[in-house]
Amino acid sequence: MKNGFEDPEFIYPYYRFQEEGYKVDIVGPKAKETYVGKHGFPIMSDISPKEVNIDEYDAIIIPGGWAPDRMRRNEDMVKIVREAYEKGKVIAAICHGPQMLIEADILRG
Repeated sequence: MKNGFEDPEFIYPYYRFQEEGYKVDIVGPKAKETYVGKHGFPIMSDISPKEVNIDEYDAIIIPGGWAPDRMRRNEDMVKIVREAYEKGKVIAAICHGPQMLIEADILRG
């Protein structure tokens, strides 16, 4: 089953952040679940949104594709975006990723 993230919009930031020394955690609706991109790239989530302590993170990156449409339907996923915004964390939303920002009610105008 394809979960629909846009593969390069996930792959590029994922590896670039690691190259710069950041630990990157993949948050999915369920921990230790495999999600497949639109072009077949599989990723396994490290943790679920309920396990996220936003104070332990510097940034959130939301890839594009169809995934943000699915992610915005999960209140726990939306909650971590809202908390990150409220704490002044960096939030990157690629392509369709801003759907999550809209759902978290952090965009105006």
